[in-house]
Amino acid sequence: MISVKHRKLLSAGAAVLMLTGSMSVQSAAAVPRSFIADAPDADAAAKQVAAAKNELNRIVTGYWRTCAVLLCDMDGTALYSYRPDLMISGASLIKLPYAFYCCEQLEKGVRSLDDTVTYTSAWYHGGAGIIRKNPYGRSYTVRQLLDYAMRYSDNVAYDMLVYLFGIDGFNEMVREWGYETRITQYSRFPAVTASFMRTAMEQVQQHADNSECRRIVWDGLIGSTSGYTRQALGNSVPIALKYGSIPDCWHEVCYVGGEHPYILVILSGAVNYSADVSFVKNVAAAANKLAAAHQAEVDATLLRGDVNFDRKVSPLDAQLTLAAYTEALSGKDSGLTGLQLRAADVNGDGSLTIADAQMILQYYTEHVLAGKEGGWDAPDSPHAD
Repeated sequence: MISVKHRKLLSAGAAVLMLTGSMSVQSAAAVPRSFIADAPDADAAAKQVAAAKNELNRIVTGYWRTCAVLLCDMDGTALYSYRPDLMISGASLIKLPYAFYCCEQLEKGVRSLDDTVTYTSAWYHGGAGIIRKNPYGRSYTVRQLLDYAMRYSDNVAYDMLVYLFGIDGFNEMVREWGYETRITQYSRFPAVTASFMRTAMEQVQQHADNSECRRIVWDGLIGSTSGYTRQALGNSVPIALKYGSIPDCWHEVCYVGGEHPYILVILSGAVNYSADVSFVKNVAAAANKLAAAHQAEVDATLLRGDVNFDRKVSPLDAQLTLAAYTEALSGKDSGLTGLQLRAADVNGDGSLTIADAQMILQYYTEHVLAGKEGGWDAPDSPHAD
């Protein structure tokens, strides 16, 4: 519920915006290039993006086995896409969206993290995992099963989860996401697409802090015991990684954290479970370079206060910021993308507040309408950092 204090602030802000809207009969002038704070050379940044994309494309298209690669920022923008909708045997990647489904059910009270399943010979499953190596008769909680399925890609843990949470609800969730992947009683490791796996990782990441079960899943992915993307990029940023392998495939879907996070999906080949390590590492390194170049280009062209990306600062930007703040204050999604939030956060404090809307409006009246020299960071500006 919005407090009386915030209601007064919102009312005041809305009144000011309405007043300005009525007086801004003339169209807002485009903001001069000099008004963009600390802007690097946009042309040079664009060339770096093109070069990085060409390098990644050379590696991917030169690969001699079937593959799919998808690199997206956290706004969902595809920075690189190669066969994103090609159905490829997914191996253990299905455990990622299934873990998300389990968390959905746990949050609804369908099961408890403390529910247990006892390991017997009937549960034995070859391949990845640690439960199969343990003695029969040992019981495992749902809490452990979620962790093992993510951390060790444990096949027995996955089978036990499917036993507890079922198939139909999961398939319905995937259908609502807009994908054709399905599991059945006899086929629990279906084909997937890179697009589907990107969506799955995005969903898991966006809800990672919602509940204990989701934190278990996320911690398991951060601590997963295999993956060559992590080797290629090092330990400078957190990487949540789900891998999957069968004799002729090696796949990785990764959330690469840091200041400018992104999601990378690599579906590639293998020979008798041996991954094409150099290919995966080269793709990961080239994708990371492209993501960095893309962010540099965004930094070069992102106009502070231009929330609707029309290359000018106007009362509409202030209105959008105020509306987004109101939605967020009510516990709803702001309705803005990550890049829009960056543009709206004009005071650079890392959060969207009513002050941002007021500053955008003041900037518009002073620098666009009145033609005052300088910009956000000008020494005589009231908005100087």
